[in-house]
Amino acid sequence: MLNGPAFPSQADKRADTASKDRPAVRGNRAPALAAAALAAGLLLSGCTSPGTGSGATSQPASGSSPASPASAGSTTPAGPSGSASPTPSSSASGSTSPTATTTATVGALVQGFPAGLLPVMPGAKATASSFTKTNTAATASLTASTTASSADVIAFYTKAFQDQGFTALAGDAVGSVAAKDFTRANGTETVQVSVVPSGSGFTFTVSANVLPASLK
Repeated sequence: MLNGPAFPSQADKRADTASKDRPAVRGNRAPALAAAALAAGLLLSGCTSPGTGSGATSQPASGSSPASPASAGSTTPAGPSGSASPTPSSSASGSTSPTATTTATVGALVQGFPAGLLPVMPGAKATASSFTKTNTAATASLTASTTASSADVIAFYTKAFQDQGFTALAGDAVGSVAAKDFTRANGTETVQVSVVPSGSGFTFTVSANVLPASLK
């Protein structure tokens, strides 16, 4: 028999392969086992990364919620007393409404009454009068009683007002009441007369609305 190099049998090859593979398997599993051990240690100790985990929240030291930018430092402008500045009222000193001066009396002509504009009919007795004057207009009213007829009252005042430049408008009654209207200055100034029965005579009322310059 020849003494040549001996070739390993199939059994020897398998044994050699198994012996080489075992250390490699142990080397590959070592990192996985180490990671598993580390994870178990972290779970047992309760440590979590900041800001992560189901219970991780960011809270101020005092436990109160921080103020939002919109509310922090936001204030409403106030007046010197700390309250909002008031809205100027309509009664401010700059109001341009005309100042009215009104006077009235019973049984006589009120002081300052324009008797030249509204004369008292002869024989009549004044029972009430009033006078109002502003910067733009003047109003006067006279109520009197008389024993004269309603036609005589209308006739007297028709002449008195026409003499002052008033024009009599058509119509001598309003319903069953004797009445007459007069106008002047393109309707800017007006006068009205009305007469109603009263006791054994009549009561009449004469009122005028004219410009202040027309008072006399």
